[in-house]
Amino acid sequence: EWEPPDFCDAFFHVKPTPEANVTNPVCAQLPGTCCSGKTTALVAVLLDTSSGTRLYVVFHRNESQREHAEDLLMADRSLLLAASRAREAGVQALSLTVFLTVQPCHHSSGDDSRSCSMALSQWFARALSPAGVTSMRIKCAYPYRAHWDPTHMTEDELVQLGRRAWGGGG
Repeated sequence: EWEPPDFCDAFFHVKPTPEANVTNPVCAQLPGTCCSGKTTALVAVLLDTSSGTRLYVVFHRNESQREHAEDLLMADRSLLLAASRAREAGVQALSLTVFLTVQPCHHSSGDDSRSCSMALSQWFARALSPAGVTSMRIKCAYPYRAHWDPTHMTEDELVQLGRRAWGGGG
């Protein structure tokens, strides 16, 4: 069950973001009780595209920065079961919309080899499509690092902000 701090931590909270000129956090909590702002959360909605009926809705969030909410979704067997049952019941077109706190990582989460973007794409082809899901949309609330341009950054900024994401090591 969601509590107000869960909502703030998952979707409302905005961390200080110097590159976007946000110097103070925006938080729905009372002063002095600010949530962590470090949770990545997602809500996934499986939809019968022809009728608009929601067939399955789930909330996942990571409990630490070492795990990714996308991994929790891809391990959710109930989602695949709901898709398979809908297909067996004659539903012709299913879509999955995934609402995320931030966009899926792509070699930028402290692990050069990790890409939730690629993992989701492969999961769609390997598991969702055979279960009858014809489309997957990903909508993110905060496009983290999406506006950074390494050609306009100092060496210190590149190191601080994750130089490895641009293939320079680090």
